[in-house]
Amino acid sequence: MISLRRSLKVIKIEYDMNGGNEMKKKMNIEGMSCGHCVKHVEEALKEISGVAKVEVSLEGKYAIVELNGDIEDFKLKEAVEDAGYDVTGISDL
Repeated sequence: MISLRRSLKVIKIEYDMNGGNEMKKKMNIEGMSCGHCVKHVEEALKEISGVAKVEVSLEGKYAIVELNGDIEDFKLKEAVEDAGYDVTGISDL
């Protein structure tokens, strides 16, 4: 029983250490008109080192981006705009 408790403490510490660097950002995006556009934006953002997860809403005209570390907003904006869409704002969640 003691070894199990120690193992659980180690797992919790590792989780807390990894979780502390995560950040979410909401990107407002104009120009998406179909599911292909959504995939295009997702792929552009996922190519950035440090992006952990991307959820894009066609109806809401936004993307929620989960980051593992510090990525400057301009890098996210540049990736989406290079893919052919307009970023009208980025905010922390």
